[in-house]
Amino acid sequence: MAVVSNVDLSMPKSANAFASISPSSSAVPQASKSDPQAIQSDFLKLLVAQMQNQNPLQPMDNLEFTSQLAQFSALEQATNTNKILQQMAQTLGSRSGLDPVSLIGKEVEAGGRSLDVIGGQPVSVPIRLASDAASLQAVLLDGQGKEVARYPLGAQKAGDQALQIIPVGPDGKPLSDGRYSVRFEAKDAAGNSVTIEQGRKGVVTSVDLSGETPRLIVDGKEVALSDVTRVNGQA
Repeated sequence: MAVVSNVDLSMPKSANAFASISPSSSAVPQASKSDPQAIQSDFLKLLVAQMQNQNPLQPMDNLEFTSQLAQFSALEQATNTNKILQQMAQTLGSRSGLDPVSLIGKEVEAGGRSLDVIGGQPVSVPIRLASDAASLQAVLLDGQGKEVARYPLGAQKAGDQALQIIPVGPDGKPLSDGRYSVRFEAKDAAGNSVTIEQGRKGVVTSVDLSGETPRLIVDGKEVALSDVTRVNGQA
């Protein structure tokens, strides 16, 4: 019986696994340098490919594998941190230099028809109903004026109301971050339309600085500083 000797049947060592995977392969698409999430996804695919192609007789060194997992974890944290910072910058925006104390005695307008969605967080929208509403709905529109969601808010009493809207789509998933517009539709018990005034307008009488974000007291009602859209000057 013939004996075959000196034949190397080993697979590439784990250290060379990344080098054996072509970046242009259809299984591992190239990531855009400007897209951290795509880079993170490709890093994970390369790590999985490395494990699948390692030599079973010479598996990946535990220390090496742990090091690569640590790199992936650091990349994921950096991506999340970058997203949070972008959201904070969008929230603060041009209002970062607004001094809440300087608004005392001035007339302000808060809320209105625009609504900023950030991280799926609930958004408070102030409205004023001219009479009792048997049914009230909030309709959310995108930047092109297309309806993206509709929220039934039930019966509401006449007067000032601060309505909480949870920005989710019809499928129950959070809407993408960005600026939307909102309108309200209300009808009384007889089916007639109820007049709605969106936003709140009044004079700032005091400021509450006890919480994480300043809150203005406008004609006896609390208004978040971030909701102020217009300052009209001395009342």
